[in-house]
Amino acid sequence: MATYKGIKGVKVQSKATDPTASEAEGTVWYNTATTALKYAIQGAGAWASGGALNTARWGASGFSPTADLAVVAGGAPPDPMATCETYDGTSWTAVNSLTTGRRSMPGAGTQTSGIVMSGYAGGDVANVETWDGTCWTAATAVTTARRATPGFGASSTSALLCATASQANTEVWNGSTWTEVVDPSTPRGQASGTGIATSGIYVAGNPPSNYTKAETWDGTSWTSVTDMSMGRGEGAGAGGLTNSDALLFGGRSPPGADIGNTEFWNGSTWTELADLATVRIIPARGVMGGGSTYALAAGGTPPPSGMTTTEEWSDPVYTTKTVTVS
Repeated sequence: MATYKGIKGVKVQSKATDPTASEAEGTVWYNTATTALKYAIQGAGAWASGGALNTARWGASGFSPTADLAVVAGGAPPDPMATCETYDGTSWTAVNSLTTGRRSMPGAGTQTSGIVMSGYAGGDVANVETWDGTCWTAATAVTTARRATPGFGASSTSALLCATASQANTEVWNGSTWTEVVDPSTPRGQASGTGIATSGIYVAGNPPSNYTKAETWDGTSWTSVTDMSMGRGEGAGAGGLTNSDALLFGGRSPPGADIGNTEFWNGSTWTELADLATVRIIPARGVMGGGSTYALAAGGTPPPSGMTTTEEWSDPVYTTKTVTVS
């Protein structure tokens, strides 16, 4: 049955002052003070140049919740590397090194409560280390050593380590022990991902037939969702606290070209956004940011070289506009 709202629409509200653009996105209102009809839209986010790393590296682990709190650990060259740096939104500072140097290891957490899991140090290692903002401390090793796979987590006491094509098991960390849980439907190598231990997304990776595949994690099971637009391996992910807010960027797309492509996941669809200025693989093997609002791409590029280049993803800009009639 038709309704008045469906036939006539909704009334345009009158307001004495404009609401914030982010609050008013998608709405129309009449500003009584300026006698103008107005609306708000969301613009595009963008990558901007950030402070350079002190030490060029690729294959590092990274984690950061906000624009001025980030950690990058390990990587190569030399292979493996133990040095670490923290970011304050402007510059990187060398801090205490990992106990066990490594590369291609997942990382998760914050600048004061982080974790790096497994990785490569002349061979796959099971070592785990936690970060308290000052020092690294050895923790219980993972059940199955692996490398080049995503890790999710909000702190050093809550994390998930994803499966790979060769090590098809997923493990959850509670701060003291690792527990095997159900695996993704298609474990694969060099995948990307982001999230927390109870809500994340695992996407892309090798072999080529799975480059675009995406699966979400709800703390109990994996669900196949819409494939991303551009397939890749060795990319990086940044996300919020749910499996419906993520950025995936960089990586290598078949037939072997490094890319800067950035895509945003909103829980149902992927949207292509602005590309990285510097194309690269493995900008960071960890959760580097807060989803659609903030991300870092620090270091990267194929072996044997590394780079110091850092780029920061900015929050999309909301703009208030006035309706004009010509």
